[in-house]
Amino acid sequence: MDSELNLHIVGLGLIGGSIARGLSDTKIVVSGWDRDSERLQLALKNEIIESAYEPGDLPEEVDGLLLALPVPSMPQVLKEVASGGNQPGFVTDVGSTKEWICSRAAEILPDSVEFVGAHPMAGSEKQGLEASDPLLFENAICVLTPSSGRCDKLNEVRQIWEQLGAHIMELSPAQHDRVAAHISHLPHVGAAALIHAVGGVEDYEKDALPLAAGGFRDTTRIASSDPALWRDILETNREKVLEALAEFEGRIEKVKRLIEEEDWPEVSAWLSQAAKIRSLIPEKAKGLVGTLYELRIQAPDSPGILAEITGILGEEEVNICDIEVLRVREGEKGTIRLAFRRQTEQAKARELLQDRATGVKII
Repeated sequence: MDSELNLHIVGLGLIGGSIARGLSDTKIVVSGWDRDSERLQLALKNEIIESAYEPGDLPEEVDGLLLALPVPSMPQVLKEVASGGNQPGFVTDVGSTKEWICSRAAEILPDSVEFVGAHPMAGSEKQGLEASDPLLFENAICVLTPSSGRCDKLNEVRQIWEQLGAHIMELSPAQHDRVAAHISHLPHVGAAALIHAVGGVEDYEKDALPLAAGGFRDTTRIASSDPALWRDILETNREKVLEALAEFEGRIEKVKRLIEEEDWPEVSAWLSQAAKIRSLIPEKAKGLVGTLYELRIQAPDSPGILAEITGILGEEEVNICDIEVLRVREGEKGTIRLAFRRQTEQAKARELLQDRATGVKII
């Protein structure tokens, strides 16, 4: 970034706090606001933000405002900004749905203030300013949804997310919401429906839930997410979610009919097609990021084995982009996934680990 940018963040929870922390060593000067006075004071005390201003009382030097709030709460802040004496050149956000807030921003903000929607696909099971992480957005996808016909401030918003280490995609608000409805919102509703289905089994707590391990537990994990957040998502992406649900219902009706008709060859073809499509999904990608170059290794479950693996690669300056312990048989062996940004790094890591790592096998 060539020149200093003054960014004001409204909402200093996990996402807002992580953005502020992540920008601390850049040329972006961060001020902020939170309606929770204790949280605001904590952010000031820990120098997460440099100063605090209410959204309707911004100083002249503020170039842009970022909304890190629940989407239904954003219009009220936009109204405060629009009625304030000094207005920023742009407003952006971090909401999970885009068309709803983009349309309201167009209605509320004056023509001099450009709204650039943004959706960083990163998060944490922990919440609040205390859980904020300056590396939360590293290698995550951030989808930008500039309003049609306006892109004067797009580059400034792009630079914010690039400074945070995110990879940028651009979609229209409608495209974003359609994709999100299918790959994020529909799965959540489906997971919740599966839980309700088990809840309908007689004596489910005694008979069904003790067996609900493995695939069922993994499939329904997202049903444990914050109900208030997901209620907001379904409200603000209602039409696209209903479209996705209608399509899903059609797929369920098809396989139901095939089973009723005992058409097992077609059932097999239906399942095979699903498996083929599933195999195209990146193993451990954040959001929509492209496939990384991965190695799966089998290693002995012994003290120091991870340090040995990372040490061997570190000595030869092979950078590991992501690492994950997939499964472990205690006292025997485990499976580890290593990911690399470049294919040359993957090849070099394979060669080094095969030659030097104790008891390690590439699988």
